[in-house]
Amino acid sequence: MVIMAPKKELLNSLKCPICGGQIDIAPIGGSNYGCFNDPYHYNLNIETGSVAIFSFLTQERITLYDSKYRYDIVRIHGDNIKTKIEMFDIDGEGRVIFSFIDKFVEIDGDAFDFKNFDSDKALKRIKMILLFQ
Repeated sequence: MVIMAPKKELLNSLKCPICGGQIDIAPIGGSNYGCFNDPYHYNLNIETGSVAIFSFLTQERITLYDSKYRYDIVRIHGDNIKTKIEMFDIDGEGRVIFSFIDKFVEIDGDAFDFKNFDSDKALKRIKMILLFQ
């Protein structure tokens, strides 16, 4: 499902699932918007369609940490929504040790509710999904 709306309305309708912050311009990691408080909490890519009035959301990313790993939940919008989970090894300061993905899972469908997001529940769910892959 492609979410299309005028860009201002689309941005105003979105909040950071981690802290509830506003979405602002934050060009990091291939995204063009992100959480105002911390763009690594939540970042997304919004593209303008052929009719310049409308914009559409193409990708959303939430980043979560536990003591050993960084988990990126990536929701890709298109004809069908796909969810990717990427896991990276981190050091004691939360930095990725190696730039390659330690584990990767792709799920057809919307596996996480970004509107009513709970970080602790999401981490438990990610670990369960990765355990059975």
